[in-house]
Amino acid sequence: MSRLALAVLVALAACRSDADSNAPTVTVHVLAGTAGEADATVISYSPTGELIDEELADPTGDAFVATTDGALISVFYPGDPSTATAQIQVVTTEAPAAGGDITIFGPPDPPSGPPTVVGVLQVEPVQPITADSYAIELGCYTFTETTLVNPIDLAAACVGTDLNVNALVLATSAGTLAGYAATRLPLGDGGVVFAPAQWDTTTGSIPITLDDGVAPALDWVLYSDGLPFAAQPIAGTAPVWNGLVVDGAEVHANVTAGALSQVTTRELAGAPAAIEFGAADFLPPLAASLALDTSRSLALTWTASAIGADAIDAHLTWTTGTTTVVWDAVLPPDATGVGFPPADSALAALVVPPAATPSARLRYIDSPAAQSFADVLAAGIQADASTAPPVVVAKPATGEVRETDATGFASP
Repeated sequence: MSRLALAVLVALAACRSDADSNAPTVTVHVLAGTAGEADATVISYSPTGELIDEELADPTGDAFVATTDGALISVFYPGDPSTATAQIQVVTTEAPAAGGDITIFGPPDPPSGPPTVVGVLQVEPVQPITADSYAIELGCYTFTETTLVNPIDLAAACVGTDLNVNALVLATSAGTLAGYAATRLPLGDGGVVFAPAQWDTTTGSIPITLDDGVAPALDWVLYSDGLPFAAQPIAGTAPVWNGLVVDGAEVHANVTAGALSQVTTRELAGAPAAIEFGAADFLPPLAASLALDTSRSLALTWTASAIGADAIDAHLTWTTGTTTVVWDAVLPPDATGVGFPPADSALAALVVPPAATPSARLRYIDSPAAQSFADVLAAGIQADASTAPPVVVAKPATGEVRETDATGFASP
């Protein structure tokens, strides 16, 4: 889609509001990452598909939309129209009560220029090592080098919040780890010189216990000053790298059986003494029940499951021409269906329901920070589709986000 065509259609959306000026309104805060998304279109409509209002977000990303009891809100992220293949994202959820507000955290806009360089990192080991490749993890990026002769530019994002640089250097020979070194050093005027006195060849070892007959696939990532390091699968034990300051860890546990999966993400403060998973750490598996009715403008239905979740995410993806459309309907756990935004909205002109069956996933999500769907809405919907699918609920400081999924549609 050309930039001109997109501009015309978005302008149309801004002029399409036919809502009663006396109707109750809600405020929708539309964010691209953490910045306001001024190009977003916001629509309110009834559960039966009647358009109520259509507004363009202001320069801060706010849209003030007329609503009624039981209305739905859809937010349209137009993506980058300058690319040859665009990804459009639509997020639908329940409208808050009149006078209330809701925040949608969508995909961040792409960087407008090269990263800001604040210095360089020079690795100068005191002890030589026989290696043919070096992976230098900085949290914001991993550099792969054949030697350590050349300095590496430090982007501002690599410094974290405390003006320290964290680094994990992995030396390999023919694909096998020969040694590693890790550090946290203050950023000097010109950057950082890391001169490890020796290469470590062993790591700390955290035991993993699986109870109640569960056998998930596990992986984890360590965090140092909020930046991710050492992402890898783990089994039996989990490694902790000497010298790497670990402020937190995130463990992913996945039990998959065909099209059904149970996924638990555990957030930890620091490095744990042990990792243990049992049946209670997973939501029960779903039965596939998602159904698509294209005669009703892409209506989705499913069978509700009372399994202790806080929210449902009906996640659809399809391609029309060179445009990929990602639609997430985030609803309360007792919901049994949702319709696509009405055909008489400008958003529908940009997002045409698919002629072929889209890929689909029905997800039930439980957050340790939420007691109900109202809590999920109050924290804001995390709808960045680059995480494929979006995480939906806010990331807790500690605790488990449990999810159970059914991919695809139920057999007719």
